Amino acid sequence: MCSSGDSTAATAEKQSAAFQNTLQSAFQTQFGQNQQIYKFLSDTLMPQITHPQGYGDDALAAMRTGATDTIAQQYQNAQKALQNQQFVNGSENLPSGVNAMQTGALKLGQASDTATAQNNITTQNENLKQQNYWNALSALNGVNQGNNALNTANTANGAGSTTANLSNAVTSSQAAAFSPFNSLIGAGAGVGAALLGKKG
Repeated sequence: MCSSGDSTAATAEKQSAAFQNTLQSAFQTQFGQNQQIYKFLSDTLMPQITHPQGYGDDALAAMRTGATDTIAQQYQNAQKALQNQQFVNGSENLPSGVNAMQTGALKLGQASDTATAQNNITTQNENLKQQNYWNALSALNGVNQGNNALNTANTANGAGSTTANLSNAVTSSQAAAFSPFNSLIGAGAGVGAALLGKKG
């Protein structure tokens, strides 16, 4: 009674249902793994969002010390050069207070350059904090989009719709297969009723 088309639809329905079950199982496993990855990344990235960090404490201390030491060494060399120049020019011949004024100018320059260097390091650290904040926010947003359960549900629903459509096709084809017999039975019943009516 069933045509080859009917059996093809029935086979496709069974295959689609089996595929949907496999798909759901795979999605459950995948979603569970995604949740673990999300938790790990969230635990790692959230501190950079709530309390963004720049350079590490050791790195920051090394940068500050390095800048101060470098500037101090440069001004020590400048002080020696100034003293040599004063000696060559006969510092005793300079007006009173000139040597102290030149030395004071060097010390003022050293303090100014040190403050500028420290301020630059502070600015770099704050810029890095901002960069780390936005990078963490962007990364966490990307994880959220990739871990969207709605996408998984939509894919599973699509597979379910395919199975339902195939099931409807099988049901329709089976109804169509019995349609000629139903017509014959209906016609036979009609003829029988007509004959009974004539006898009566």
